[in-house]
Amino acid sequence: MSKTDKPEDTPLTNKGSARRAAVLKASAELFLEQGYERTSLAQIIERAGGSKSTLYAQFRDKAGLFNTVVIELCQAAFGPLSEGFPKNGTPKDLLTEIARRFLEMLWGEDVLALSRIVYTEGGRNPEIADVFFDRGYEEGYAQLSGYLRAVTPGLTKDRAMTLARMFLTMLPGDAYDRLLAGTTTQRTKAELDEQIEISVEWLVWQLGKVE
Repeated sequence: MSKTDKPEDTPLTNKGSARRAAVLKASAELFLEQGYERTSLAQIIERAGGSKSTLYAQFRDKAGLFNTVVIELCQAAFGPLSEGFPKNGTPKDLLTEIARRFLEMLWGEDVLALSRIVYTEGGRNPEIADVFFDRGYEEGYAQLSGYLRAVTPGLTKDRAMTLARMFLTMLPGDAYDRLLAGTTTQRTKAELDEQIEISVEWLVWQLGKVE
């Protein structure tokens, strides 16, 4: 492979694909269990098998491997949100269901662990934060934006994206920050339900203003 080739440009055999999947699975498990800094390539290889030379050929280094893991975890987390968008019901009912699914996704163990890694390591490794937000939140915003445009004729693309960002940011409020930080006082289910209700009412009001 030349210096200009990317690892993913080289076609993989069935055996190579299986090895790559094993490495990604082991990496995801270790990163989520231990964090980025405490996980070594040696640990990954010990759990997944293979060799360092193969890992370097496919992912270049630990950062490249982590980026790939983040992309796949984000796709797994945000993908079902858009695929499962409800299609029947009032705007308020539909958005309430979307809001509940979004918060359930955020509170999932894998997403929570990944978020903690990103917020811890992002300052030292900005590319980690970039991948997480570009492949995670930004794609989530885009999915919701497209949905809002589909159910609201006349809503512009830019306006829909702004509303999607604001809505999904409003939903968790400070509850997710408290969860990530591990504070002794967490928001109750009743408080989260109220945040959903208020956020949905706000977005329905905004959509109602579209001519």
